[in-house]
Amino acid sequence: MLQQKLQENQIYSLKLLNGDEIVAKLITDDMMQYVISKPLACVFAPQGLGLTQWMITANMDNNFEIPKNVVLSVAKTRKEISDQYLLTTTGIKPAGPGILAQ
Repeated sequence: MLQQKLQENQIYSLKLLNGDEIVAKLITDDMMQYVISKPLACVFAPQGLGLTQWMITANMDNNFEIPKNVVLSVAKTRKEISDQYLLTTTGIKPAGPGILAQ
């Protein structure tokens, strides 16, 4: 079965074999690995779903290589989670509907 190549510089959710679910910006997608930027782990908090730094001791300015053989699934991230990811990693709040004049 031929799998469609993922789009670079888009936000994706990755489910890993160890159970981690991470949200990250895809830098490259080759045959053996995904290269991602600023991965955040999905965690459950008393207030609901949250995002936290995936590797606490790692420099988040570096890209991360994730071998494809440890990834169960990859999916386009839901808009509200993607918006929160952008806010968390850049401080930029995406424009909501109705904010821009048409």
